[in-house]
Amino acid sequence: MCERVIEYGRQGKSHAQIAAELDVGRDTLYAWADAHPDFSYAITRARGLAQAWFENKGQTGLETPGFNASLWAKQVSCRFPDDYREVTRQELTGKDGQPIRVKREASDFSDEELAAIAAGSGSRTSSEA
Repeated sequence: MCERVIEYGRQGKSHAQIAAELDVGRDTLYAWADAHPDFSYAITRARGLAQAWFENKGQTGLETPGFNASLWAKQVSCRFPDDYREVTRQELTGKDGQPIRVKREASDFSDEELAAIAAGSGSRTSSEA
C-alpha cells in the first residue's frame, strides 16, 4: 500500500484523493500513519511529491499560452500553505504614531471622564487617542 500512496503523490493527489483511491477515510490514513512508520513515511513522501508535481505544472505553465496562473496559485496556496501562503500584516497606531491606549480599569479614567460616562455622554477628552 505504501508504494501506491507514493505513486498517487507523484500524480499530484491530495490526502483526500489518496484516501478515496484506497477506499478509506482520510482519518484512516492518519491512523495508519500513527501506527505504522513505513506508512507515515509514504504519506509524507507523497505530500512532497504532490507539491513537486504542482510546482512542475506551474513552471511549465509559465511558458504555456492560456495557463491559468490564478487557479494554479490558489491550488498551491491552499494545498501547501507553509510554502505558498500569502501573509498580510497590519499595524495600528494611535494619534501621531503613538501606541493605541486602551483603558480597562475605572482607575484609568479621570474624574471628568467618569462623570461624562455616568451622564451618558460618553464624550472623549482630548488626551485620548
